[in-house]
Amino acid sequence: MFRTDNKNVYELTEKAQKLFEAGDFAGSLETINRAISILPRNVDLHDFKSDVLFHSGDFEETIKELEFIETLDPGDASHYSMESLCYLQMGDDEKALELADMAIKVDKDYEFSYYNRARALNNLGRTEDAISAYRLYLEKEPSDPDGHRDLGELYLDAGNYKMAERELKLSLRFRKNDKITNDLMVELKLATGGAFEFTKALLDAFKNTADTDYLVRITDFLLDNGDMDNAEKIAKDFYNSALDNLDMASNLAKVYYIEQKYDMGNGIFKEYIKRNNNIEANEEYVKMLVTTAQYDLALSIIEENARKYPEEETFIFYKFYALSEKGEHADALLPIKTLYDKQPDSIQYGINYAIELSHNGVKDEPVDILNRISKLDKGPEVERAYYTVYGNLGLYDKAVEYLGRAVEMEDDIEDISDILNPAIDDSITKNYYEKIIHLLDTLPDREENIIHALYAIEKACVLTAVNRAEEATKILEGIDSKEDVCLIINHYMDFENSKISEFLEDYFNKHCNNLN
Repeated sequence: MFRTDNKNVYELTEKAQKLFEAGDFAGSLETINRAISILPRNVDLHDFKSDVLFHSGDFEETIKELEFIETLDPGDASHYSMESLCYLQMGDDEKALELADMAIKVDKDYEFSYYNRARALNNLGRTEDAISAYRLYLEKEPSDPDGHRDLGELYLDAGNYKMAERELKLSLRFRKNDKITNDLMVELKLATGGAFEFTKALLDAFKNTADTDYLVRITDFLLDNGDMDNAEKIAKDFYNSALDNLDMASNLAKVYYIEQKYDMGNGIFKEYIKRNNNIEANEEYVKMLVTTAQYDLALSIIEENARKYPEEETFIFYKFYALSEKGEHADALLPIKTLYDKQPDSIQYGINYAIELSHNGVKDEPVDILNRISKLDKGPEVERAYYTVYGNLGLYDKAVEYLGRAVEMEDDIEDISDILNPAIDDSITKNYYEKIIHLLDTLPDREENIIHALYAIEKACVLTAVNRAEEATKILEGIDSKEDVCLIINHYMDFENSKISEFLEDYFNKHCNNLN
């Protein structure tokens, strides 16, 4: 790495290199600093120090070191380029662009500067400039998979699918196993191809990466499209080809559960656990049992595993969850309290403990817990927890106020519907639906028309549940985009209330089945 007549410096740099390669960055930094104390203006030693600092994630100190190196050796573009990379890591894209331009000015043949420049332009939203910069970089480094991948993603985002496919194929030619590139190719085929091309892309991605998530996505795609027979057949094939793969066992069991073949789904897990009786397999089995509302069986499996793994929090949490879902709230309180007492700063445990206390009629403590949690996390999950707690306590004005806050914090239509749908079911059961209607009428305007359509459909659902179906129908008929209505009903409307479900199904059958 470094040649010198000074024996002490040589030995120190050798030791620093070995520590660096072992991942001991603190030890490597301390050792190279000792070498620098002997030769304080040696560029190679400072260069190595900057590498150690960069790999340890201390980008500010890396920049300081590079700035010092630049005073010793201002004609080396690699230092300006590395400084640009640090600013990219820190999210300062303007500064990253400035340093990349400086590196190119110092040495127009140092190719990595062009890559940093392209990334900075991309991050700044200067798409056309970024595309040109990536092209220029790839002229210099035509076999770099990252450059082709990034350029392919830019084309994909811009809707230029032909060029996106060209660049992604080139990236995969040079590095087949990159998951990001394979994900982008799958996304491309979903946008441009039919079912065959999409599933083929998923299968190719699995072959390239050996990541079984792609096989699971093939099954999910078939299930989403109602092709149960092929979903089951393919899931069986995947499972039989990899009997000791937990993902494939869980994938097949999931198909059986969706088909309501619970004994067959449970049988797959039992077979797998006979061969692989480990904590991961049992956790996955319990998770699936709880997900499919097989609470008694889940609790029996949890008890077996709790004796083997008494400190494993996953089993304690699922015990709480199963008992709570069964309505056995007094018994559910102890396991979630145990977890919360161990980790009082856990958002998940704090939220669930507060909610469970409110199920047990405790009035002040749940709100106190949420007030403390909200200082740690101000996200929509905490607002939803306030809604649930106040709802359980019968304080519906406060509950709906927090429900509205949770909705306003979300941007994704699926997340918003996941908040509103169960709230509507609950409001019908507990007779505070007028407050929900008022909320839906007063939620702030959104730029996305589809969110406005969602709010209108949610209101229609409330009205039809309280025997105001004529008003509900007029609301749906008044929404400009019938495509949005059909999309929302098909993908985002899920209710326990039978009147709502029948109303939506009837509307969909009359207005959406023949919609092009």
